[in-house]
Amino acid sequence: MQHESVPSPAKLPPGLQDRRRHVRHPVSASLTLIIPDGSAKRGTVLEISEGGLSASVGAELNVGDRVQLEVAMGKRVWAFVRHKTRTMYGFEFVSNEDRW
Repeated sequence: MQHESVPSPAKLPPGLQDRRRHVRHPVSASLTLIIPDGSAKRGTVLEISEGGLSASVGAELNVGDRVQLEVAMGKRVWAFVRHKTRTMYGFEFVSNEDRW
């Protein structure tokens, strides 16, 4: 089996360079969100990075909403909704001090 490598950003043409701060890693994992009204909703993580994750979520959220994300073993992290396209959301992790 032959693996294809992705060109490093320095080798990509200027218009195609990724401007993200953190490398994203594809993943498929269950996600539980505690949304602003306090209810729990299910979703699926599609990509994760040091700064956040993207997920498909069966809930109506707005950019700027603060949520708790539970990805594994009952550990929760705070995040803000930063992007929304239909049921796809981008979440930015924040520290406990930044959650309010």
